[in-house]
Amino acid sequence: GAGERSAMILSPQARGLWDAAWALSPGSGADVGANGSRVSPGLPPLWFLTDPERTPEPWRTAERLPAGAGVILRHFGRPEARDTALRLREATTSAGVLFLIAADPELVETVGADGLHLPHGWLETPPAIPPGWRLSAACRSREALARAEAVGVEVVFVSPVFFPGGRSGARPGMTPLGREGLAALVRSTRLPVIALGGLDAARILTLRGSGARGAAAVEAVQAAFGDQAVRP
Repeated sequence: GAGERSAMILSPQARGLWDAAWALSPGSGADVGANGSRVSPGLPPLWFLTDPERTPEPWRTAERLPAGAGVILRHFGRPEARDTALRLREATTSAGVLFLIAADPELVETVGADGLHLPHGWLETPPAIPPGWRLSAACRSREALARAEAVGVEVVFVSPVFFPGGRSGARPGMTPLGREGLAALVRSTRLPVIALGGLDAARILTLRGSGARGAAAVEAVQAAFGDQAVRP
């Protein structure tokens, strides 16, 4: 079961979130996703996305994640980005967690992160990607998904499924996809899709059968695994 995939003792909240994310996964050893996509080995079912305002010390959450989870650092140009990235690299290495950095190839190289996350706007003119880097992208449309396939990314984050918080929720005119909108985008691509936007354990479970390969969140992951999480 999902609980057997991690040797950690998880709080009930953390276990609920981890198990919900695993419920979207095609399962251990499966290499074909629900939309016919080829599923990359070691593709995390649960991702923690950082935010300078909402997750000021993201390494405290990252170090408590189960092995096999993923972290994407989004520093939005903050001056403390390098220090945060170094702390996250140390935490994710110790925890056995995949570590990508958004929109900053130089920082990926500097701290030895596992790869790069391309924001939606980077898909039209993506940077050169060194061999061996893991590569993900943010997508909100069929057109973006087609560009992501052409670029050769490994996995895409489709959002917003529900109303997100922070910067992502502040964009004018942004309408949540909902379960059916997410499912329609999943069907339009052969890339593994991670659901993002306003997700918690209960909402993740409503996405079963949508074809999503996993889930990503900011607040829900920090609340479940962060320093302030209730421990057993």
